[in-house]
Amino acid sequence: MKEKLLLSAFWSKVAGVSIRTKVMGIVAVCILWAALALVWYAYHDVSTALREQLRERGVAISTSLAAQGRDLILTDNRFALYELVKDTYNADKDIAYIFVLDAAGNVLIHTFDEGFPIALLGKNQVPPGEPYHVQTLQTESDTIQDTAVPVLGGKTGIVHLGMSEATINAAVDEYTRRILLWVALILAFGLSVAYGLTSILIKPISRLAEAARAIGKGDFRWQSPVWAKDEIGSLGSTFSKMSKELKRKE
Repeated sequence: MKEKLLLSAFWSKVAGVSIRTKVMGIVAVCILWAALALVWYAYHDVSTALREQLRERGVAISTSLAAQGRDLILTDNRFALYELVKDTYNADKDIAYIFVLDAAGNVLIHTFDEGFPIALLGKNQVPPGEPYHVQTLQTESDTIQDTAVPVLGGKTGIVHLGMSEATINAAVDEYTRRILLWVALILAFGLSVAYGLTSILIKPISRLAEAARAIGKGDFRWQSPVWAKDEIGSLGSTFSKMSKELKRKE
């Protein structure tokens, strides 16, 4: 019962709105729904694809780094290992950090300027027998995909490489802004077209309303103008014939 009352109240509100407002409202709703679908696509499908690409890059870079640094770790050549890690770090702007642990879990090399954060030591443990493991870490300012690759099955050490998602978030935000800009332009164009079309439709309907009021007052001189051969034109022609018939009877 309550739903019927609400539905009745809704349709009574809609009935009181002009045709132009209804048409423009329908156009606006359709465009905004399409915009919501595109924004959802940007945040879901596009961001998911970009994160998967970032993950694959992180795995490839850390696996290559582990292979190249294996002998350097075995020979304890920390200077050459540091140069290798630093060159890898500088080669990709999405790399947030790199650090290398020995078999005992001690930090051999890292790229943190302000000292190594101890909290990272317990993060992203590689399951036995796995060639690598990726874990998403959330910091105060960024989201990091940490890839851990064991060197010689972990007997020599583990390479950790963190890939930042900041570039992905910036790209998705820019993509969303472009979508919203295009939506605003399309909405303005759509409403302009709807306004023009409704003006064309409303003009003959308004003339019919004026004729109905005139005939109600006994004025039968109204003649239907030839607008088109559509439903409105047919209605006007029928109304004109009715006016002539009423005038004849009068």
